Amino acid sequence: MRCHAKSKRSGEQCKSWAVKGKKVCRMHGAFAGIKTRAGRERQVKAVTKHGLYAKQAIEERREARQMVNGAIEVLTQTLQKDMS
Repeated sequence: MRCHAKSKRSGEQCKSWAVKGKKVCRMHGAFAGIKTRAGRERQVKAVTKHGLYAKQAIEERREARQMVNGAIEVLTQTLQKDMS
């Protein structure tokens, strides 16, 4: 069975084969699922967090923002002195 997904631009149906037991191909969202206990254990152990909200990342962004704001302030003061 072919994938039932259709292109937004051309309106044509996807030419890929659908995943067994699904209506769409792997590129359009079908997932056959984890088949073995070992596969499930690998998934659980996998590091899936991106760290965007980790305390260290937040602190690094805060420090970078302070440095940029400080540089902007210095440049603004320098330009004001030059203009007067």
